Amino acid sequence: LPVVESILACQQAGIPTRNIIALHGPFSRDLNRAMLEQYQIRYLVTKDGGRAGGFEEKAAAAREAGAELVVIGRPTETGCTLEEILSWLTQE
Repeated sequence: LPVVESILACQQAGIPTRNIIALHGPFSRDLNRAMLEQYQIRYLVTKDGGRAGGFEEKAAAAREAGAELVVIGRPTETGCTLEEILSWLTQE
């Protein structure tokens, strides 16, 4: 994302600014593919943002451009069940 924290993290990891594309999506399959081809990207690292994050468009663009898709999965959610929450709310 185009926020200071992201850019700093990239710089601290040794990524040159010419290799940082920081944009706020989601983007169409065509735009994803165009960026992959324009910058000759061989690996697309992305989180699994689901439909809202345009994941299918990214995956299709990577396939079409011949880029390797590296997906960072969502962490396992650790929270309360609905029953636990209702029980907690009804305690006096």
